[in-house]
Amino acid sequence: MGVLGVALYVEDKHLPDRSLPVALDRSPCSKPRSKPIRVLFFCRTFAEIEAAQRDQKIGLILTMEGAEPLGSDLHLISIFYRLGLRAISLTHARENAAAAGEFSPPAVRRPGA
Repeated sequence: MGVLGVALYVEDKHLPDRSLPVALDRSPCSKPRSKPIRVLFFCRTFAEIEAAQRDQKIGLILTMEGAEPLGSDLHLISIFYRLGLRAISLTHARENAAAAGEFSPPAVRRPGA
């Protein structure tokens, strides 16, 4: 089996005011599953990735696609980390407090980017 990154993504309709609550609600830790999926295993550590592989399960690593839910509050990174987040792409395509995105006005993007 393998390991997959599972992204928290917040759609445009929730920006900017609802991005944090939507992302928190979509976190796998926000509500228990009524029926576990036995082939999937939510991994927070390398040891858990190894255990998933040993047990022939698919390991899932929580990622965030675009840092919009963080706004400008870097303390939220530690909260999402406790919820299992292990990787963040600063932007998906939109500009946010962390970085300019693909659809940012050219003056915001770095030359040559």
